[in-house]
Formats: sequence, C-alpha cells, structure tokens
Amino acid sequence: MAWYGQIEQLQTIFDELERLLPSGAQLTSFIATIVHFMDCLIDNQRGNLFTNIYHDSTVQPFLLPYISGHTRLSHRKWFRYIFIHACHYCCSFEDFEDFEDERIYIEAIFLANGYSLDFVEYRWRQFLKRFNFSLIELTDLNRYKYNSLRTELFSRIMARKHEREEEKLSETNQKLIQLHYLFDCGSRCEFNQKFQRLWLTILNEDLIFKQYGLKIQLNSKHCYSSNILLARSITF
Repeated sequence: MAWYGQIEQLQTIFDELERLLPSGAQLTSFIATIVHFMDCLIDNQRGNLFTNIYHDSTVQPFLLPYISGHTRLSHRKWFRYIFIHACHYCCSFEDFEDFEDERIYIEAIFLANGYSLDFVEYRWRQFLKRFNFSLIELTDLNRYKYNSLRTELFSRIMARKHEREEEKLSETNQKLIQLHYLFDCGSRCEFNQKFQRLWLTILNEDLIFKQYGLKIQLNSKHCYSSNILLARSITF
C-alpha cells in the first residue's frame, strides 16, 4: 500500500490490526520508499508505485529448482511460469527495460545449467506464441508490444481462472470426468485432440447421453525409467 499521511497514524492503524489478529498470527510491517516482500520489490518514485523482481543477494544465483523425475519437462514449465511472474511484477510501461534485464537473467540461468541456446530461444518463442505474438514480433519486442503482451497475458489468466471455476462447478455437480493415462513419448496434444474428436462423435450420436452435459479432462502421467523409480524408492 502507498501512504501519504503521517507515519505515526499509519503505525496506529498497524497496531489496531495486530490487536484484531488471532492469537499466534503476527503482523510485520516495512515502511520505506523502497521495500521488498518475498521476491517483489516495491518502489515509491515521487508518489508513483513501481514493482519489480527482487533478487536476494544472500541466495546463490543461477540455480534451477531441483526436480526429481522428468526434469526437462518441469524446467520447461518453470521457464513459462517465471516469465509470467516477471510480466506480473514489471508492471509499468517504463519497466520494459527491467523486464528485458530479467529475461536475460532467466536465459543465463538455463545456459549456466547446461541447457542449449537453441532450447532457450525456442522456449522464448513458444512463450510469446502462447500469447498471440507472431514470429515477426519476436525480434523487436519493445515497450508498446510489451504492454500488449501484458494485456494479453492477464486476459489469458482471467480466462483460465474462469475455466477452473467452471471445472470446479462441474466436479461439484458430478459432470466432469477426469481420465489419467501413461505417457512416455510422442505428441500429447495430438493424442488429446484425437480423443476429443472421438468423444464428441460418440456423444453427438447418443442423444440420451448428450443431455447429461458431461465434460472430460485428460491428464497424462509420465513413465519414468526403472533406474529413476529405484532411486526414488531408495531415497524414500
């Protein structure tokens, strides 16, 4: 929050809030023109609020999260997540340069951990493509296009949130069927699309079954090698 009154008045409000908190809960406040909360840096610049990514200097840089199992797939998902995270925090039009610095830092993390430049560039193209950016725009992302990217990103997030609410409602009404299948290699998207086409064909032919309004959701489980499973069992 931004506060334009006297510090003493703000502290009085915090004291009252802490008094109303349940026993065991504590309120910690940071008051300054520049503060950070977890990994978010908050800066009050002449009355305007700016946010950015905060990097803890006590934590070793250029580390990927430890993953047991399908490491490459998990790191691929983390690549997308961390860029969405950066778009969230680099929130203003002028923060494009901060986002560019963060992009370079993220790419350096993957390169330092053995991933190739081709992998990094391909994942970056896939990230932009996910939010409707053409290949021509990949080479000259600027402030204006960055603003469009953030707008599309938040639009997709809100749409996904709405989908999850509908899925939760379908589960409550017992109208959502979730199927899990083992996946080792190949194209999951192609398999899912073929399955959905067959499902709709069967559903449209059975008018009685169609009236139930059932939805189906496919979830893949990865097949790991016996060595990984053995190592996991020994660890646990």
